[in-house]
Amino acid sequence: MRWIATRVESYRPCAFQFFAGYGLDLHEIGEELTEADAATRGTVIHEILEDVLRPLAEGGRPLVPETEEEALQRLRRRGRELWREAPARHHFGRAALWRLGWENAADGLERLIRREARRNQALGTARIAGLEEPIAIALPGIDPELLLRGNIDRVDAGPGFAQIVDYKSGRAISRRAVERGERLQLQLYALAAREQLGAGRLIARYAYLDPRAEEWELDSAKPDDERLIEAAAAHAAAVRAQVSAGDFRVNPQVTPCPSYCDFRHICRVNQFSRWKRWS
Repeated sequence: MRWIATRVESYRPCAFQFFAGYGLDLHEIGEELTEADAATRGTVIHEILEDVLRPLAEGGRPLVPETEEEALQRLRRRGRELWREAPARHHFGRAALWRLGWENAADGLERLIRREARRNQALGTARIAGLEEPIAIALPGIDPELLLRGNIDRVDAGPGFAQIVDYKSGRAISRRAVERGERLQLQLYALAAREQLGAGRLIARYAYLDPRAEEWELDSAKPDDERLIEAAAAHAAAVRAQVSAGDFRVNPQVTPCPSYCDFRHICRVNQFSRWKRWS
């Protein structure tokens, strides 16, 4: 089977959550969306960024200060259209209220594009090599093969290196969480992209809509970062082994359980239980 990076990552905080969602295919009954939730808003933001940068990617050009105005002009034109069409496309209500949010969203997207252009210039990127770039490759050094699939928001290429960028419209992910092995998606994408693109040097990072978020990167040319990237393959292999062994113990590694967990009402260890015990 092919593994999705987010699925590998989801096992580590709580194996029971993984089992209930992917093993038993249990989900809470969703209510009809009266307005866009955070996930839907993030999807729309990704759609806009992909559309805005598509002409640069098709022309083999980078997002840098010399091309940012072209991208911003398309943002102002096409971004507004995509934002206004989102309630019909994603099936949620309060369309009039949603449309009022475009100006704030546009300001954030414009700042993001300008920041990305400056970073790309400093790094020396030569072109956008892919948008929503599909990956499907066996992670290196794992026997039997562990096949990973997914999509990378943006891939940039430069002399002797590739850069992968994952857009985030919500809460920032700390480098510390990556170092503790709690977050694996970026490193797994870095491993897969390096194999698939044949890049000697790979830079991986998140790009946040929120300008207050602390940005950081993983650069395979730095020994500490390379160790973090390489360690992700071992983490993924360990998750596969535990899943194969049927290890779905209720043993959350986060305290308290996240309020967004779909299975908090059926879990034997949850934030509502007065007999909560962490083992």
